[in-house]
Amino acid sequence: MPSHDVQLIAAYRNCVARGATKEQLEAFIERCREQWAGDTAMLAVVNGLQNH
Repeated sequence: MPSHDVQLIAAYRNCVARGATKEQLEAFIERCREQWAGDTAMLAVVNGLQNH
């Protein structure tokens, strides 16, 4: 099974590929921040997604 960071990146790319709006992508990022609060490594991945 892929690691959490790989799964998160794949899920984000899937949203983009399906034509998610900017608002939907922002909501996805916010849910990820809530899910991974306290996990600095995963929050770094989330921040990386937001910067794309």
